[in-house]
Amino acid sequence: MTTLHLFEGIKVEVYSRDHLPPHIHLRYGGDEALLEIQSGAILAGHLPVLVLRKCRKWMKEDGRTAWLLQNFYELNPGLKK
Repeated sequence: MTTLHLFEGIKVEVYSRDHLPPHIHLRYGGDEALLEIQSGAILAGHLPVLVLRKCRKWMKEDGRTAWLLQNFYELNPGLKK
């Protein structure tokens, strides 16, 4: 697991040897969710609504989607198309 970012108590992680679709793991307090990088859809888990909104907004800022995808595929090169 690689921690990419930490903001407002939200930990953003990417795991090596993970699975498709490209996603990030988000941890906040005792909650965890997997969010698809492209769409921001929850693949598994749960986050409070306000935390989820902050995460989705953060993912869309400043070209972060491309950066997140790059990190996901660097840690999971066998999954790259």
